[in-house]
Amino acid sequence: MSEKIKIGVSSCLTGEPVRWNGGHSRDPFLTDTLGRFVRIQCAVRGYF
Repeated sequence: MSEKIKIGVSSCLTGEPVRWNGGHSRDPFLTDTLGRFVRIQCAVRGYF
């Protein structure tokens, strides 16, 4: 299988507790469905 395509998203969408209130905004479609086909990286922290 070829290398997965990278997409940059905010870490809070992957479930990381990085929001101002210590929470997250995990998106199940992003992590569970789309995550099977792409490599999700944090764009906000500059890891992209």
